[in-house]
Parts: sequence; structure tokens; C-alpha cells
Amino acid sequence: VLTNYAAQRFGPSVIRKYGDAADHILRLYSKVRTLTVNDIFRARSLLDYLELGLRHEGDLIECGVYRGGMSVLMGLWLRERAETCRHIYLCDVFSGLPTPDRAVDRRYEAGLFAVPVDEVRRAIVDFGLTEVCVLRQGLFSETLSAFPGSQRFGFAHADGDLYNSTTDCLKYLYPKLAEGAPMVFDDYYDQSGGVMRAVNEHATRTGEVIHLGPVGQATIIKAMTAQNADVTAFEAV
Repeated sequence: VLTNYAAQRFGPSVIRKYGDAADHILRLYSKVRTLTVNDIFRARSLLDYLELGLRHEGDLIECGVYRGGMSVLMGLWLRERAETCRHIYLCDVFSGLPTPDRAVDRRYEAGLFAVPVDEVRRAIVDFGLTEVCVLRQGLFSETLSAFPGSQRFGFAHADGDLYNSTTDCLKYLYPKLAEGAPMVFDDYYDQSGGVMRAVNEHATRTGEVIHLGPVGQATIIKAMTAQNADVTAFEAV
């Protein structure tokens, strides 16, 4: 089941908290603009879903970090929300994308989005987020499987671009995601096909709704199906 309903509903919660949400988010986004390929629309959507995630127990995680822009943005958001007791885990191999499987990934090349890990580490230091952001370098199958069974996440951003990377995120993160917590996928309808296939296979098994967002973005909310969707989940606390 596909819908864009959720992405439209989260905006008012931010507006009620901050008044002119557009100016507030633009101010934060402008600080990280050079560290991300995500535009302001995806950044806004990400923060909207993060607001939902903060209602649930657990840390935050981004899989596919690039230069760290979205993780830093989330860290700045947490700091303004006085939520710095949570960690944001930044997971990436930092040597670029693995070799795509052309049976499922029509685009992207091995090595794309390579960034020296020290560059991301400097960004974390420069923004004063060393107590919040935790780097985990390696393949998703390595770093995500290393989390203890007790680890819980209230929000996940899966930006691995490829089928296998996305299935690894779903395999290792989904069981640790709190019920009702969002997992945002950055490249669901990017014409490469791998992310869409992985998310669709997952949603077919679980019956969960896929919420469409801006510029390729899509989100699942753990355990939210067309049968049990509750609009009150999208109202501000």
C-alpha cells in the first residue's frame, strides 16, 4: 500500500513547536548544505519523521552517511530539543558504494560517494556533536549485526542506494526498531530500482504501508498497516 498521507501530516507538529517552521528548518539546513546531496525538501521530511521517532525509545541511526550532513542536521535538532541523551549512529564504509548487482540495481557505480572518514569526524567535532554522533565504519552487514540484542532504535534513515545495502538495513535494523518508529529510505523511486524492490519485498511480507515523500524518499512505520493505521499517530503529543 502506497500513500503520501504521513508526510503531509507531520508538518503541523513542527509548526506548533517552532512557529515558523520553514525559517527554522532553513536556518539549520543552511549550516549543513555543503555536507549533503539531500535538498531542503528531503531534509524537512526527515526532521518531520524524526519528530515521530522521538516519541519512542531508542537511539537514532543513519546508514549511508556521505559527508555527514543529515546526521549533523539531526544532531543539531536533538540539541535544540534537549534530546542529547540519545545517540546518532553513523554507519558507512566511507570507501564508496559496493559493487551494484545489475540484476536488481540499474544505476550507480562502485566507489560512488566515497568520503574520507576523517572528514566526517571533523564535521562532528566542528558542530560540537561528539557526545551525540557515533561513527561505525564498515559494511552494513558488519556494523549493524554488531549491535547487541538489547539495542533499540526510535528512528532509522537508510540511504544505501542499493538493493543489498537496503536488505541489510531491513534485516538487522527492523527487529531493533521500536513499534511505531519510522524507517526512512532515501532512494525508493530513483529509477535504479534496487531500493524499491527491497522495500516492496519487505512490505509484502509485513503488510506495512509505504509512505511516499519528496524526491525519491519513502518511509515505513513499523507495524503500521492499512488495516491498523491510526491518524492520531500523526498528531503532536
